[in-house]
Amino acid sequence: MNLFEKLKCKIYFKKRDNFELNAIFENVYIFTKSTANFWYHFHIFKW
Repeated sequence: MNLFEKLKCKIYFKKRDNFELNAIFENVYIFTKSTANFWYHFHIFKW
């Protein structure tokens, strides 16, 4: 990774931190929507 890409990543993560709460709510919504699928895949692909 070159310097420019690192800088881009830093900016991206800084921006993302502002939307952390929204992301959490989104993930909770998706999780509750597909809990059965999640557990199914979790148990199948468990290491």
